[in-house]
Amino acid sequence: MSLAPFKPSQQVDFVAIGSGAAGGVMAKELATAGLSVVVIEQGPYLRERISSTTSSA
Repeated sequence: MSLAPFKPSQQVDFVAIGSGAAGGVMAKELATAGLSVVVIEQGPYLRERISSTTSSA
C-alpha cells in the first residue's frame, strides 16, 4: 500500500467521501485488499510525520 499523489486522469476502484470513522476504515481495508482507493476530505491536508511526546511527571 502506498500513498501516492492522485492525478485526476487516474482511474481508481473506489472513492471514499470523507475520512471519518467509517470512511477511513473502509479505505484502509479496501487498499489492504489490493484495490486502489482515493479519499476525498474537506479538512486540511495532513502529512505523515513522526512525533514524540515527553512527560514531565
